[in-house]
Amino acid sequence: ADAKGFQMYTVKVGEVQQEFSIKNNSSNFYIDVIDGRQKLLIMYSGPHPDISSLKFVADNNKNYEIELQKESEVTSLENYDLVIAHNYQGVQAGIKKKLTDGVCPVLYIVGNGADFSVLNDLNIGFSGRRSDFEETSFKQNTAFKEITLTPEIVNTFSDAPPLQSPFGTMTFSSAIDVMAYQQVGNIVLDKPMIYFVQKGSSRNGVIMGEGIWRWRLHDQLKNNSTAN
Repeated sequence: ADAKGFQMYTVKVGEVQQEFSIKNNSSNFYIDVIDGRQKLLIMYSGPHPDISSLKFVADNNKNYEIELQKESEVTSLENYDLVIAHNYQGVQAGIKKKLTDGVCPVLYIVGNGADFSVLNDLNIGFSGRRSDFEETSFKQNTAFKEITLTPEIVNTFSDAPPLQSPFGTMTFSSAIDVMAYQQVGNIVLDKPMIYFVQKGSSRNGVIMGEGIWRWRLHDQLKNNSTAN
């Protein structure tokens, strides 16, 4: 369907030789077509190539409707199925309160521009301070079962360029569900790279690092597409 609302469709079957009646060879039926796309908001603190990569992925998926807003200009979160907060800084007290209360699912991308004192207040599974950044690679947590990753995706992520992950005195809650750990060289750290945590009635995700735009370029180079 190319429009919302009630759409009428007609089904017809062919006649057979010596058919007694053809009155029931066609039938009309109606379908109520609704806009079932999920609404996404990318809330960013400043320009970054990660933003355009995320928008590219969403724009090429017909199931998503995406909006981009600078953090200082966001007025509401209630109408979105997912908010992606890139380098969140907490510049608006009202929006910070909604995030603290867990009014909607949020994916935090924690990179160079994120304010760690603000993130500590949000209670999203970690606390502490950042002193620097280090380059870390993706290491799958095979015990994580909430999202099934195909071997192809795991290989693509594992071979992808490292993210710039925050380094410092940080502790992580025992209640988080870790999808992937950080790896430096051949050493797998006990620090998560990607994890999920329940917050009120919503589910939050956290990516500890920025630079996922390189992952998309790597996918294009390795597979000649960005289907993964």
